[in-house]
Amino acid sequence: MTNTPPPPPPKRKYPTLPTTTQIKSKLTQMGIDIYLPTTPKETLLAQAMGDFSHYVLQDEPYLCQHILEKDSSGTVGELQGGSDDYSIYRVSIPDDDDDDGSDDDCCAAVTLLQAFHSSPQGKRYTNTLTYSKLKQY
Repeated sequence: MTNTPPPPPPKRKYPTLPTTTQIKSKLTQMGIDIYLPTTPKETLLAQAMGDFSHYVLQDEPYLCQHILEKDSSGTVGELQGGSDDYSIYRVSIPDDDDDDGSDDDCCAAVTLLQAFHSSPQGKRYTNTLTYSKLKQY
């Protein structure tokens, strides 16, 4: 009899939906409202938010996780539902009434946005996706 460790458990497979129409339909069934952009400006902002999400989740996940874990502003919280390999975070965007227009040292959201803006894909959104627009949405 050998002491061979048991094989690792199979990776969980999550359901996938192959088309945008099916995704929207499923979200609607779940009670999630979908607001599509109606102007060219809104379309550009939606594209910027999509690219920002891709940057955080796909392009630089370790850098972004480090930013979230090192934040001391109280705007980041780890949520339940992650795994041994992945964590799920909540990042709040403070709505400061005494905002002096300076966003440089505010919180993790600003640090993530600055990292995105310094990346090749984020440079073109420097004026489109700003901290004040994130607060607005």
